[in-house]
Amino acid sequence: MQATNASGVAVSSYAAGSGSRKATSDAAAAGGGGGGAVVVELPLHLTEKILCSISPLASARHATVCKSWAATVSARLARPVPHLFLCTPPDIKSATRGLVVSVPLDGAPPTPIPSRVRSSETNGLRCIGAAPSGRVAFAAGWWSPDVVLVNPVTGAVQRVDVGVPCLDPRHSRVMAAGAGDDSFFAVEGYKLTLWQRRQGAGEKDEEAASWWRSVVNATLNPTNNIVSAVNCNGCYYLLHEDGSLSKVDATSPPPLCIEKFPVAETLPYQFGSGRLVECDGEVLFVRQLLAYKEEVTIESCTSLTVAGFEVHRLEVTEQRWSKVEELGADRALFVSPGSSFAVRASEVEGCRGNCIYFAGESQYYSSPACREDGETSWGMYSMEERRVLFEHVVVTEPGKGAEVLWFLPRVSLGRLCKSLVRAGALRAPRV
Repeated sequence: MQATNASGVAVSSYAAGSGSRKATSDAAAAGGGGGGAVVVELPLHLTEKILCSISPLASARHATVCKSWAATVSARLARPVPHLFLCTPPDIKSATRGLVVSVPLDGAPPTPIPSRVRSSETNGLRCIGAAPSGRVAFAAGWWSPDVVLVNPVTGAVQRVDVGVPCLDPRHSRVMAAGAGDDSFFAVEGYKLTLWQRRQGAGEKDEEAASWWRSVVNATLNPTNNIVSAVNCNGCYYLLHEDGSLSKVDATSPPPLCIEKFPVAETLPYQFGSGRLVECDGEVLFVRQLLAYKEEVTIESCTSLTVAGFEVHRLEVTEQRWSKVEELGADRALFVSPGSSFAVRASEVEGCRGNCIYFAGESQYYSSPACREDGETSWGMYSMEERRVLFEHVVVTEPGKGAEVLWFLPRVSLGRLCKSLVRAGALRAPRV
């Protein structure tokens, strides 16, 4: 490529193999600069085109090429793009657990990246969801009181000792969706505790002091399984398995109280498949609709598939749910078990507005006894067309029992590069 003196170019040098190699154009060499070192000047639009052809996380390894490449990569990482975290069962043959999957939102083939979740940190723990900070949360059953939060991109770990082990981490440890700091609820019998992460706590800070807890006085029985929780303007709304809704106002002075929110019961059945989502300061209830697919070999078992979604908005003043027909041209929802959120479509490359991106099991059954650990899938549902536009199987490692959820990776370029160096995926720069 011929060098140019025009503005808007990137001067790059790069390492290859064990040594350092520099390339240049004949024009640069003729100038006699650099003592024989050769330099290639790439137009910035070409640099961005190269880097934007791969996922933001995968592009981090190219940040050492030159300053302009590093700037482009850093800018992309500053705009979190929804990724899938595929949580696989612990494997004694592998030091890490799960995959971070970059999925082009237009339906193109995904790009799997090994996660930095260490098996030693999460052995025997089940994935219970993801936090707004991009951390994935794990919890155990009766034998451990810890909730472990791991950044699957960097491997940074935090442990929160909630004090008492639980019987079922899926219902006794519930991550809260929505904007703001990370938070979750811990349920122990009639005792409900809200755990919140202190604002500005460092990612590497594993001290429990970075979290604080608030005991919630229960005026109702919180053991009625919580299936979803969301933080909206400092108020937490909890959806229970029977379809009831309760509220914890974290902005009020202590002690906090949980009270039943007297919303009209307009949403029949299948609350277990619904998720609460915060969108533009409002609470949405997103329910997945299933349809019969085909008969399976097991007697009395029927296979179900995703047929669509219904969205309802919580009208706080009127104390009722109202059906939402359109999300808006610049809004998209990402829903999955344990992690759901809203994004502006214009800020996410390839994202289509007025759509719901879903992830979960690729096949459901009419009876829990028929369920087998099978494939996971992700897809897109159009609110305008009222149909599933596509659904794809998530790339998986051999074996069954994988779970999948959406999350927003949040990481700085420097921290990501350090994690790649530790993992041997990136050579440390020479000083």
